Amino acid sequence: MPRYYVTASHLDAVRADVLARHRRLRGDRVRFLLVSPDRDPRDLLALSSTDLAGADDPGHRVGVERLWRACAAAGDLRRAGEGWYFRLSRYGGRLRELVAGGGLRVEPVGSRDAVLALLGAGVVDVRADGPAGTGVPVPDDPGRVMAPWWDAAVGLTGLGNGPNPRRWWLEGDRRVHVVGADDLHRHALLWPAVLLSAGLPPPTDVCAHPTGPDLARQARRHGADAVRWWLLRDGTADDRVARLAAAELSGVLGDLVDRTTTMVHRYRGGRPPAAGLLPGADALLAACRDAPGRVDDALAAFDFRAATDAVWRVVVTARRYADQARPWDLARAERAGDRDAGERLDAVLAALLTACRALATELTPFLPTLAAGIAGQCITLTESLAAPRALFPRR
Repeated sequence: MPRYYVTASHLDAVRADVLARHRRLRGDRVRFLLVSPDRDPRDLLALSSTDLAGADDPGHRVGVERLWRACAAAGDLRRAGEGWYFRLSRYGGRLRELVAGGGLRVEPVGSRDAVLALLGAGVVDVRADGPAGTGVPVPDDPGRVMAPWWDAAVGLTGLGNGPNPRRWWLEGDRRVHVVGADDLHRHALLWPAVLLSAGLPPPTDVCAHPTGPDLARQARRHGADAVRWWLLRDGTADDRVARLAAAELSGVLGDLVDRTTTMVHRYRGGRPPAAGLLPGADALLAACRDAPGRVDDALAAFDFRAATDAVWRVVVTARRYADQARPWDLARAERAGDRDAGERLDAVLAALLTACRALATELTPFLPTLAAGIAGQCITLTESLAAPRALFPRR
């Protein structure tokens, strides 16, 4: 079930990465295309982008010219004076039907309403070229070059480059654009109209949010996971909130994993105990069981805060359970000869390990580096867990 994501700013890139990783986690095939950033942020923000598109890609010029000729053949490029105009006005009604009917889903609702308002006011033809200079020459008109936005229409589809564009764009069941709000009109109006003119399918989804800041400094100072986490939960990433995110992840999530694995090693020699039934664990096991569905529903609505809340609910419930079950007291009683306390301790540790393993899976789209660290400590193919180690080494 191919998916396709296009991003611009650091904030959009993180959101698109979450969507791409989430669908891969659920078994879908995904192509995640990152379009022409000023600097490649993939290592900085732990992005899983499979492609980095730009005007220098092999085949880009061929794709741009092919798109121009297809729109010209459809009668949607007209010469007026010295310039070329794309007949956007022809597609106002079709775009309005797509957006209003959900064929081109625009989220959040405020962005959709803004697009419908623009369409309701009427759209006019747009300039598609400029004087000769840097850019792809207009076919059969060497004195003109195509406008930069025309180049971008090819970059965002990958039709001029990349592996098997037919599989990913033409045959994909979803084509999702994750963009800044300032690019909304291009992704929800201009480029879909160009694609329709050329006989190509438009995006199925456009997720537009306010464009965030450049995050390079915060990511280097606090780590990619801290910046990703607070961006997804708060939408901002100044130094203060990034520092708070790092403290939350270390002091709450990191503490839960560290305490759990340390107790398994201290009380059971590192061997995960068999799961047992114990009153009081119902809420924790329910949180683990419900998390995947809650995450699925939230991300289907592009609600990143609700998705992270669904995972964090497991963390909060597990910590509360540990405080109530008091496994350290059970271990003390077991050492004093209470066999029943030992059985209860096994059940408590098994429940906490279940929570940590669920977190290792469900955190993967949001915090890939941290999730891998949790998995390395809590998931084992042998009889014993790996030795505990700090998930958050001091910076």
